[in-house]
Amino acid sequence: MSVHRYRSGSLTDQQIISSVTLGTATVTGAASSLVDVSLTNDGAKTDLDAFMARWGWTFVATNPTTPLPSTEAVIGVTTGTAQPFTTAITVLFDTVRKNMDTSLFALTGAGEIEVKKAGTYEVSFNVQANALSGTRGTSRIWLERDPAGGGAFAAVPDMEGFGYHRNTTAGRGTPAVSAFPVDLTADDLLRVRVEEPNAISLTTLAGSRFCVKRAS
Repeated sequence: MSVHRYRSGSLTDQQIISSVTLGTATVTGAASSLVDVSLTNDGAKTDLDAFMARWGWTFVATNPTTPLPSTEAVIGVTTGTAQPFTTAITVLFDTVRKNMDTSLFALTGAGEIEVKKAGTYEVSFNVQANALSGTRGTSRIWLERDPAGGGAFAAVPDMEGFGYHRNTTAGRGTPAVSAFPVDLTADDLLRVRVEEPNAISLTTLAGSRFCVKRAS
């Protein structure tokens, strides 16, 4: 018996292969972009390659020596701190709700998430906010990345959202970005920023959320 590893770039392909019965093969890890197939009949490798290619998978190696990455590693943090703002601020996430791999993730004192290993990650976040000044306002949120913690934060493309906030105590708005894939390097820092583009007074509210999950 041998183990053959394949790679897929499509979540749809991953979901299909995880639900397929291969007969003489056992599939492991199909929730990620890598999958290991244990083949009881080594003579069927050619047929297996053809089958996997049909579903969008590319052969990587036979009997790989490195383990499959964890697909369950996730950190989820929230904030209990209200932060008034008009111009851009960093949302101060202060509470870890779940960290399934402390060797991979950490929450810094500045409300940032540190990602300690390179890979592709799914990032989701929202910011609950409300108007302060009796004037309706809008908010813009976005993700920033500091490669390897070098102190040079920059916006991550396509990772932004917008909210609208009425001038009442019930005017809470929650702009959000959900499960978007981002390629990261070891020791990257991630933070969430928020601003009111028209300088209207808003405040963040308790319950904003920031979640990073390893995808590959």
